[in-house]
Parts: sequence; C-alpha cells; structure tokens
Amino acid sequence: MELPLSADVYCTDGTYGRLIGLVSRDDEPLITHLVVASESQPEQRRLVPLEHVAGADASKVQLNVSRDQMITMTTATQTTDIYEPMPEPALDPTLIRTFEHVDHPHIQYAEQELLPPGTVTIDDKTDVSARGGAVGKLSSLLLNDGTGAIEALTVHESGLLGGKSITFPASAIDHVNGPTILLAMSKDEITA
Repeated sequence: MELPLSADVYCTDGTYGRLIGLVSRDDEPLITHLVVASESQPEQRRLVPLEHVAGADASKVQLNVSRDQMITMTTATQTTDIYEPMPEPALDPTLIRTFEHVDHPHIQYAEQELLPPGTVTIDDKTDVSARGGAVGKLSSLLLNDGTGAIEALTVHESGLLGGKSITFPASAIDHVNGPTILLAMSKDEITA
C-alpha cells in the first residue's frame, strides 16, 4: 500500500481531510499511525491507527471509520497559550504625545506533539540524508499491508531543472533521527 504524504483522506461517510504525517517507531522502520488534519479545522490533527486504513493509492487514503468516529480519536498535537505581560513603552522626550498603556498581555502559542512513546513523526518536510549530505525530501512510503512495515520510500530530489524522484528499499534506511531519515549508503552510491 502506497501512502503519499499530503493525500486526501476519506472516511466511510465522506471526505475528512488531508494526510499530513505518519508516526513511525524510532527503533525500526514500522508505521503505527497516520496523522490526519481535518478539512474544516486543519489545526485539529488526529492520530489514526494503521489498522483503520482500508486502502490507499497515489492520491487518496480510504479509512474504515466514519467522520464521527474520527472525532473520538486521539489528538496529535496540543496547543498551549503562553501569556507574557506587555512591556511598558519607553517615553521618548521627542514625541509630542505618549503611548497609551496596554493592559492585556502578549499571547504566544506553543504546540506540542502528543505521540506514543518511542515514536517519531514523518511528514513531507522530513529530510532524507545519506553519508556525505542531503538527498532530498520524503514524498511517499510503500508499506506492507498487514504489518505496516516500510518496504520502500520515495524521495524527491530537488534540482535547478526541476528534480527527480528516487525510490529506496527499506533496507537502505539506517535509522530515523527526529526530522531526518538517514540512509545506510553514501551520496556517491546514490548518484552513481
């Protein structure tokens, strides 16, 4: 089953949203969950266990759950408000009038991933590197239907004249390190 990142996601009763990431175990190339953003509220990201995937092709992922069931699934991120008091503006003697005092605090937002222990997120921003440098960005994964094991990954290599896609077998993956997938080969072996 091919899972293209940024594919549309469909539930049994209609469109739900977009696939924005995959959750992989950090000790082996095994996908455990999908990260799906709601179409109506993209900030609502849900962790969907892989067993709820009924099928997938190059442009869409079909789930075997309804949209109502999606709402009950675990959220992938949590947003926290951080309140900071506004600093008092300095009074400049060259100004004709002074600044008004602002009573409300400055608000910042921090987003935290809520992933199962021992897992990392893989998305379309995931870099793929080999010994000797960067190879490109991850564009899709080919999974074993029964186990969720990664069988191959497709990497888009950017270039001045467009770029090309390269497919690597799962045996080429050395390990997943945060936002980077490291390959067990050198960049020279790839370009040869």
